[in-house]
Amino acid sequence: MSREKDENGIPLRTRTPEPHTETMPKNAFTAAGKTYGALRQLVCKWEDMRSSWARDIYGRSVLMAAERFPCFDSSDYLYEERYFRWFLLCEDGKFTCVYHTDGTDIVTVTEDMRDLEEPCRKAIDGEKCFEENTDA
Repeated sequence: MSREKDENGIPLRTRTPEPHTETMPKNAFTAAGKTYGALRQLVCKWEDMRSSWARDIYGRSVLMAAERFPCFDSSDYLYEERYFRWFLLCEDGKFTCVYHTDGTDIVTVTEDMRDLEEPCRKAIDGEKCFEENTDA
């Protein structure tokens, strides 16, 4: 739904996402209409070292979320360095998610996402992506 509303408070535009998911090699994938040769091309430049926002090789904003692999004992905490990683792009009013698990050679790309994973929702909430601007 659009943020813009009519005089009755009804959103001016609504659209139901139609997700499409595809698994591709992490060194040759397409997301939101652009081709990438590596995951690092999604995070070429960090906006701020304390932020989850980066710019990709095309200058588009990318929100990254990461979650550490489960750790069950002190040895896991010492040696486990793998993460689950989500890279979110918003292009033409549609979310695209590139998902990668460290240690694998593939990514899963979902175009026009409908449902966000919990780490993605937390990153969006933490960055206050959809809060109304109350500074007037």
